[in-house]
Amino acid sequence: MKAAGLAEALAAFTGGAIAGTPLLTPAVFLISSLLATATGSSISTILAASPIFLPFGAALGCDVPLMAGAILSGAIFGDNLAPVSDVAIISAMTQTDKFGKPLDLGRVVKTRFPFAVIALIIALPFYALGGSASEPSAALNAAADPMRLLMLIPVVLLIYIAIKMRDALHAVTMATVAGLIIGLLTGVIEPSQIVRVENGSISGILTGGIANVSGIMLMCLALFGFTGVIEHAGLADATAKFLTNENQSPRRAEVTLAVATVFISTCLAAVTSVAVALAGQLADRLLRRSIDPYRRAYLLAGFANSIPVILPFSAFSLITLSAASALGDPALTPFSLMTATFYPIALFVVFSVSIATGIGRPKISGEPQSSDKA
Repeated sequence: MKAAGLAEALAAFTGGAIAGTPLLTPAVFLISSLLATATGSSISTILAASPIFLPFGAALGCDVPLMAGAILSGAIFGDNLAPVSDVAIISAMTQTDKFGKPLDLGRVVKTRFPFAVIALIIALPFYALGGSASEPSAALNAAADPMRLLMLIPVVLLIYIAIKMRDALHAVTMATVAGLIIGLLTGVIEPSQIVRVENGSISGILTGGIANVSGIMLMCLALFGFTGVIEHAGLADATAKFLTNENQSPRRAEVTLAVATVFISTCLAAVTSVAVALAGQLADRLLRRSIDPYRRAYLLAGFANSIPVILPFSAFSLITLSAASALGDPALTPFSLMTATFYPIALFVVFSVSIATGIGRPKISGEPQSSDKA
């Protein structure tokens, strides 16, 4: 998409319609939310949306950190809510009902849906108030080629396959192949741009794309290695001591669960699937008498996907910054991204209010007697 100049073409041909309006950044937030919910993959959403929307927004003078924050917010919305996301599945599998059975995944998603949507509604106006798009420059208009807009077809194909098949890797692969074919047929991509050899070195679109994500892949491997070190260093035992108190009131137990989940997720650089698995096992064992299992499940996922994911050293922040590095915008830093990613903050506020007020807290049914049958 970058080589075909799609972002610049979109800016030139749609800039006049959206100039002066605050619609673009909220739209990016909603589209990213849809894509992440459809695929269940937050990282794939960041990697797919960033090369399209960040150059588009930058060409229209939009605030780049705010645009990156909108993409990351949408990715976290899907990671928290999608029934096929690893966080949703793990939160359901680690919590058990009074008969010791894992929770129903459909009901897990249903119970967290109101909280996720309320947080989205809270976050959306902040993106609308964050500034308006400007008119495209004369140079951008002069260089505009209507044929480049045909590169929207692979983008639509990516979203369609992702929603239809719930497979982000397959969607990205098919969209890439379609983009190369359409680009070559329309002439917006030259064959020499795909792969070429210069001075004994191979370069081009394909090798450049691989090089752009290789750093992200190495960083993810390092983060998972760090996660393993922290986990084996006794993080689970330390947290278990903090959680152990079978006589807590429901509110106090929920506060304990929230603090423990945020602590574990922060220590694990917001690798949320591992954080939810670790905190979930402890919560199911130590807090089952104080908190309804479905509430445990959505509190686990919600707090793991809140403040920890926007911290400057979190996996999500680092991946988003890496995906946006090609823009070279000096305004986009770990701290500017943290303050522009509103959805995780809203999620933290929504669940904190729920704990403080008891809104959404179901009554705890008694534990089964020894004569109960599974």
